[in-house]
Amino acid sequence: MIHKWRGERGQAIIEFALLLPLLVVLVVTTLELARVFIVRQHLVSAAEMGARTGTIRNNTVAEVEHAIKTYLANTQVSTNFTTTISGVGPDENFNSTVVVTVKHTLTLFTNVAIPGFDGFTVPLEASITMRHQ
Repeated sequence: MIHKWRGERGQAIIEFALLLPLLVVLVVTTLELARVFIVRQHLVSAAEMGARTGTIRNNTVAEVEHAIKTYLANTQVSTNFTTTISGVGPDENFNSTVVVTVKHTLTLFTNVAIPGFDGFTVPLEASITMRHQ
């Protein structure tokens, strides 16, 4: 008996070998984008927590920074962030605004996965404005 597909024995393996790098790039890119969105949401929430703390009468900049650090303590942003805080202090008037900005530079996993590659970082920033209460 002669096999119909005799010349096509390794076709599936060849197709898989050709498509595997594309699939890996697609999966890694999806994971990296999800991580960027998660870290960005952490920054937004931390800035919001800081702005809420800053709107309370007689709170100080140190208390706002503490609220931000406390929120980010158990996240991927834990220590590598900078803050800009304005409109906080005992001299602020009713209905004046508090502006809290949190910045972070995210290093992507591809830098860790590829030795000697220093390529990709993503600068992220979140800014929240609230009125004094």
